[in-house]
Amino acid sequence: MDRKPIHSRDKHGRHKVDLRQLPAPARYGIAIAVVVFVLGLAVRFGRDRGITDEVVAPFIPFVGVAVVFLVVLGVWLQIRGRK
Repeated sequence: MDRKPIHSRDKHGRHKVDLRQLPAPARYGIAIAVVVFVLGLAVRFGRDRGITDEVVAPFIPFVGVAVVFLVVLGVWLQIRGRK
């Protein structure tokens, strides 16, 4: 099997990393790490502005539906990709 390298350079000498060459668990791990990092920054630097439960409560069902949709979509794409 002749695979192209994960790490290469473009014509200007900049590094290019093709994350699609990584296995799926590694890609998901990187995505989760980025989300945790960004959320950590948001919590750390957003503390001076308090968010009350009354402001957040209406959005909880939408976030739950979005998470379920994304999980179902990810599973469906994984199953579809194996065929």
